[in-house]
Formats: sequence, structure tokens, C-alpha cells
Amino acid sequence: MRKISSIVLIVYMIAIPLSAKDEPKQPEVLPRGRLAIELASISLEEFGPMKKDKSFKEGDLVFVNIEVKGLQPDESKKVVFQADIIIPQLNLDATNAIDGSMPAEGSLPIYFRVPIGEVYRSGFCDVTIRVRDMVAKTAAEFNTSFQLSNEVLTFHCGMLKDSKYVDVSAAIKDFPGIKKRLSSKNFRRKKEVIIQYTDTFNETVFVVVPKKDRDKYLVIPDESKDDAKAGCGKSFDLFKAKYLFNFSGHDFYRAIINNNGK
Repeated sequence: MRKISSIVLIVYMIAIPLSAKDEPKQPEVLPRGRLAIELASISLEEFGPMKKDKSFKEGDLVFVNIEVKGLQPDESKKVVFQADIIIPQLNLDATNAIDGSMPAEGSLPIYFRVPIGEVYRSGFCDVTIRVRDMVAKTAAEFNTSFQLSNEVLTFHCGMLKDSKYVDVSAAIKDFPGIKKRLSSKNFRRKKEVIIQYTDTFNETVFVVVPKKDRDKYLVIPDESKDDAKAGCGKSFDLFKAKYLFNFSGHDFYRAIINNNGK
């Protein structure tokens, strides 16, 4: 079954999100000529699994995946359709984001790709999708929502499996182009270092920390920096890290000293 996609190319600066909407009721499957739109998933992949918390952060590419049913074929046995996507909190109003035709093959899978720009405040985004059947001259509308997060992680000593110190030059070598992204976040090469963490789920993140305080965030054994364990230093049982961006599939954060750690 062919899939139709829409690429929303403009990365929007977000406004302050408004309120969340209740989950939409799924419409019944209707006969041809009467449209029904069903949500397949809101995901990080084309027709990927539903992201359980429906929460996305700066740098994510959100896929809104839907199924359209009831399109009426024309005399050549093709369906002709248009689709809009509207997300007020992203200042996105894409009329005819999809405008096409294809052989009638039952339900029609469609996905919209929406890049997330800089997130200043967490909250919900309301999504409206409209589909028009250009043969039957009918239309349907569907509403859903997803959440935006300006994520701040809390690292607990017991939750981090392995960690290692990564000097700045090594990180820049391993990730071509990362220096420019870091500099846009006021990264100071002489005053900050990057620590690589691997949590209990084998997910790796990189955290920018003050060079003079690096031992507060990472316990480094005398014999080997590469064998460093735990995720916080002698005087910190936990610390926080503010999300910066995703680069080449890896999340980068900036450490925040937590003076209330016990």
C-alpha cells in the first residue's frame, strides 16, 4: 500500500502553548463517498509506533500518521484528494499540504512531517487535519494533540550504568558539525567539557559541564578515565541537565548544579 507524505519545511518558533484537548473520538468506518479520518500514530517515524507520552522536544521531527477511509474513486478508478494541517501553537497553517491522486486501494495512509523548533515553554499543541475528496466533493476534519517539552532531566547516581569523560576535541571529531551547534548554545571550549553517559536502558546522552566542576558530575577513577562509573560526584547525589538539541541521533544537555542534592 502506497503512503502519501507531506513535508512541512519551515521550522517555526513556538508561541506559548494553550490548553490540551481531550483525545478525539475515532470515527466509524464509512462507505465510499463518505470520509472518515483515523489516527494511526503520532510518532518519531513514518507510520512508527505511537509515542506513549506524545511528548516531543526541540529538534524532533514529529510524524502525524493518519488513515483516510471512504474516498470515492473517479471513472479511472483513482481517488483525488487534498489535505491540510493546522497547528496554531506552531503558527502552522498548511492548506493543501497534500494535493494528489492515486489508484483506489481501500484506506489511504497519509503522514505529515512537522519539525519542532526552539521550545520556550512546555505545553500542548492542538492539531487539526482536514481532508477533501475532490471526486465526491465531501470533506472531513480530525482533531488531536501532542505535547511540547523543554525537557530538564534529573540524573540519579543509581540510574546511570556507565559514564566516561570525553574531551572536547574527541567529541568534535566524532560529530562533524557539532562545534557550530554547541557554539550557538554559548559553549565555551576552554571552560566546558563534555561527559558521555549511558543509562540502564543503554541510551547514550552527552552533557556539557563546567571544566572546573567536572568531578562534581562524574566520578573518575585514578587508573582510567574510560572506566568512570556513576553519574554524579562526591558532593552531589543528583544533578539536572537542560536539553540543548539532538545531533546525529544523540541528545546533548547542559548540566545544572543542583545545590539541593542530598
